[in-house]
Amino acid sequence: MDITAILQAFVKNSSDRANIAATRGGSLLNTPYGLSYSRWVAEGKGYQVGEATAVAAVIALPTTTAGLTIQNGEPDNGKWYVFHSVFAQIEASGAAVQTVGIAHCIGMNRVAAATQDVALTSVKPLLGGSGPYAGLAIVDLAATVVDDLWKPVGSAVSTAVASNGALALDVLLDGLVILKPKAQYSLKLVGTATSITGRLGARWFEIDASELT
Repeated sequence: MDITAILQAFVKNSSDRANIAATRGGSLLNTPYGLSYSRWVAEGKGYQVGEATAVAAVIALPTTTAGLTIQNGEPDNGKWYVFHSVFAQIEASGAAVQTVGIAHCIGMNRVAAATQDVALTSVKPLLGGSGPYAGLAIVDLAATVVDDLWKPVGSAVSTAVASNGALALDVLLDGLVILKPKAQYSLKLVGTATSITGRLGARWFEIDASELT
């Protein structure tokens, strides 16, 4: 039997065959539990973007106004976006001990194209040396969105002393947020005062749906 026939398997829910990889030691490579972050980064599928300027936090969960919104601009049969993490760099706070966190909203429905407020040159690859972003993400600022249940994500942080703005938030989503084409994902800073300002950002992978379903 030909060796390539031995190292093949049927694709799930299909009669198509796919090659199976092995290590040089002879062990069969299996997809690990969870997400193949390193492989996706190595394949040039990972990206990140952040706000260019700091924006004031709100003091209650948002409703229809977002801070940073990322929309999957792919066609209906295009790639899905798998979010790895969200982050924020807090640049200032008021003359008091303050607390700030990130709220997020996953758009339930696919919607019309948002406004491209952030140039795609600001979307950077996670793979160093891979060149500029060539995808179809739409990055909107202060977008009007549907209130599809805003909720806190991750833990809040607090200034140790008054007027100490040197804070950072980085929340691992571990693939729990996935966008089909035309869907949106929104973020907003929520704090104890509007004197808190910071820059929001996100990291994601652009993946063929067949890798996930």
